[in-house]
Amino acid sequence: MGATFWQKKICGTWRRAAAGTLVACSLGVPAIGQTAPEPVDQIRATLKGFDQTPGDREKALRAQVAKLANLQEVRLALELVEWHSPESGSAHARVDAQVRAELVDRLADGYRKVLAGSDKSQRALLLTTLTECTKDRVGGRGVLDACSLVTAELGRVGSGNDPELGVMAIELLGRTPVPASAVAGLFEACLLPDSPMRRLAVAEALGDMARRELQTVRGVNGNPGRSLEQLATLTTLVGRLSADEQVRVRRASLEAVLCLAQLGHAVATDRSPLPAGEGEGARDLATGNASRLTTVLGARVLVCLRDPDAETRRKAQACLGELFRVRAALVENPRSGTDPLGAVLAGCLNTLGEALRDPDAKVRRAALENLEILGAESAPCGKAVLQALDDPDAFARWGAIRVLMSQGKSAPSGTAEAIQERLEDQDADVRAAAEGALRRLRE
Repeated sequence: MGATFWQKKICGTWRRAAAGTLVACSLGVPAIGQTAPEPVDQIRATLKGFDQTPGDREKALRAQVAKLANLQEVRLALELVEWHSPESGSAHARVDAQVRAELVDRLADGYRKVLAGSDKSQRALLLTTLTECTKDRVGGRGVLDACSLVTAELGRVGSGNDPELGVMAIELLGRTPVPASAVAGLFEACLLPDSPMRRLAVAEALGDMARRELQTVRGVNGNPGRSLEQLATLTTLVGRLSADEQVRVRRASLEAVLCLAQLGHAVATDRSPLPAGEGEGARDLATGNASRLTTVLGARVLVCLRDPDAETRRKAQACLGELFRVRAALVENPRSGTDPLGAVLAGCLNTLGEALRDPDAKVRRAALENLEILGAESAPCGKAVLQALDDPDAFARWGAIRVLMSQGKSAPSGTAEAIQERLEDQDADVRAAAEGALRRLRE
């Protein structure tokens, strides 16, 4: 969510106050144009060194850490890029990891005291600034690490009696580098019936978490099965929000559904070698998770296909298309079990047939795209597709021809004659599609 008027007002009011500046320094929130204090520069110099023994390195770092005067300096030290990665396995990296973890604890302890304290102005300043400095996840890694240790406190603010601060706390919960299972219950507590702002914040946070996992999967060492397992606990929450009374919440929840479906598709189509130490059982588990996800989300999306809001219906069509792709990949896998959408497929077909008469052209186009994915299985909608050949929207007429061709021998009688009429269509692409379809029918 972008900064709203009240966030800007809070930020502007308190940052103009001298007392607010002092609070910012003590809390470790970023200051504009700040330069690294001497203890932070000393830590950087030590981290760059390679000639000291691990014992000397630890001794020097601890002496310099002891000189950090406030939480702002602690945060600056945490943000240094010179810390050795623990993955390297070196003795220096082990020292760095231990000292840095202690700094994270120190920063988190400061945040915890403010979040649990009675001073609302300090809590508002802290949340406003942490939300701003972590919104792009480009910087603020030390801040996010500290926030991951105060999720319980953030959850209490999120479900507390101040909706504005609650929204910021929810946004931070969605950015913290912790397993989804660790925050699912906290998010659920924030779904207050009288606070649509917070329900929207939860829906958007769930979407952000799913998008991050997708980015991880698309990386060099991505593991789709593990990522999907991480997010499986959020499926119920997403489904609940898709039925929210507020249209913006429903739309945001469908963004999360789409990301989860894309993650399920990544699992269903994953043919990469298994990570070391994992057998075929791990792949079967991942496939099972993708199948269950498809079943649960399919039932939710089916309801959204009839939403009174056109944009929500369009988003639901996009989600259904992705779930159809997951289903197709799973059905091809002999180890995946039963059809994950078998129980709702008939209902989907009925709704897709109705969608071909939707007043919104984009919904009609999306419905035709989904019917094309189904191919011969879309035959129950054949008559509705024939009628779509006369749709006022050229893209819909073009899509109807493609659906009829995908149905093959299951296409309704009169298909060739109906397509023949499109040879005189006013749109060149529709005419070309009709010519190609007729050639295929003659073969």
